[in-house]
Amino acid sequence: MRNILLAALALSGALGGCTHQPARAGSDAADSGDFPATGHTYRVDFGGGNAFDIDFASDRHMTFTKLQPPAQGQVETIRFDHRRIREGLYLVRWQEADKTTVVHLEDFARGRVYTHITRPDGRFFTGESALTRVH
Repeated sequence: MRNILLAALALSGALGGCTHQPARAGSDAADSGDFPATGHTYRVDFGGGNAFDIDFASDRHMTFTKLQPPAQGQVETIRFDHRRIREGLYLVRWQEADKTTVVHLEDFARGRVYTHITRPDGRFFTGESALTRVH
């Protein structure tokens, strides 16, 4: 799975010093096919207080709700983009209001998600979780 993730990151422009560009409606950064999460909410738990419900309102906007302290109940809606890697496997990326950048490899076929997060202070976090559809 690590090799798939590295290849997906390279395809997304997330490696090689590229900077994150927020997705725009009609952007070629987003896949033109159907994004399987649209209209659904998924629960993830990466450990260490990093558990969220992620509500994909559209194939460009999602709202995540933090489920554990210290920021339990915190909600943020962001714009994201995605790229289909293979059937059921998508690279999903976004930047949060505080400039945290997030890259997920979301495997809907296997019910797994892999995350790579860079916080504004430069700290890096990686994690893996079940990707559980709750709605």
